[in-house]
Amino acid sequence: MPRLETPDEADWATVTNSLVPVARGGDLLGATQLRDRLVALADEYPPKAATLSLGMLRRDAHTAIDSAKRRHQQGWQALGHLHARAAAVRGHIAAEDGSRTSQLDRSQAAAELMALAGPSATAVVAFGDSGVGKSALVVGASADAAGRDPDATQAVCVNLRQLPATSLELEGHLGVPLAVLLEELSAPQRLLVIDGADAVSEGAETVFRYLAAAARQADVTVIAVTANDARQLVRDIVADCCGGDVAEYLVPPLTDAEVDETIAVFGELAGLGANSRSRELLRRPVVVELLVRGGVSADFRSGI
Repeated sequence: MPRLETPDEADWATVTNSLVPVARGGDLLGATQLRDRLVALADEYPPKAATLSLGMLRRDAHTAIDSAKRRHQQGWQALGHLHARAAAVRGHIAAEDGSRTSQLDRSQAAAELMALAGPSATAVVAFGDSGVGKSALVVGASADAAGRDPDATQAVCVNLRQLPATSLELEGHLGVPLAVLLEELSAPQRLLVIDGADAVSEGAETVFRYLAAAARQADVTVIAVTANDARQLVRDIVADCCGGDVAEYLVPPLTDAEVDETIAVFGELAGLGANSRSRELLRRPVVVELLVRGGVSADFRSGI
């Protein structure tokens, strides 16, 4: 047995040194803090008759470990590539030549969404009209939360339309089951964002079910982003795979203040904004960018 108790504690140094590669900070101070946390957990688990898993241990020691150090690095590299592709959604409107951009502040909507996807949440279905910026809002909100406070939130984003056609191909691409990778997330709020979830109606249901089931197995909250027409189908599948209550969040179109903010940057839209009916077009960021890049005339008056 290791010599860890007084009067002979010689093996404490060996234990501490062995923890340096996985400790927060990668130094002896971090390793000592991780060791002390593990000792505290060793005292805490037995009275609870806890069934211990590696994922549970990582979550309970999250603040003391280097969360970037994971057992399946090749799988995380593949998943990281998928995440980077899914996260490459623009959250701003830009002119064709890039000389003017409008970065809308949608922090309130983002905060509402993230509150629904809190640590105790099972799943959230985010839906809305085409072009209202669902992907930019949801992906941006989760990435911002993870970047702002990685001790509280970790997020993985994938786009269903960018994944292999079958779950077998996806698992082969990752090298290990997705659930095994997701179990290595350890923050209190752990998110799997599935953008383009409406692809379930285009033949991607099997892969979508695989993603949702993996999240359930790893105790990770799913946020599925879908267009209105596939909302119920997506919700039913998530509920079937994840169990529990599925929250819903309607991604709102731009408010009058946000439309005015956009017109202030792109003055050529003023004509559309002055007409109550055509102004509705400007509530969708995708439509706004198409109009700007298409060279809409500054003196345009809509007869819609």
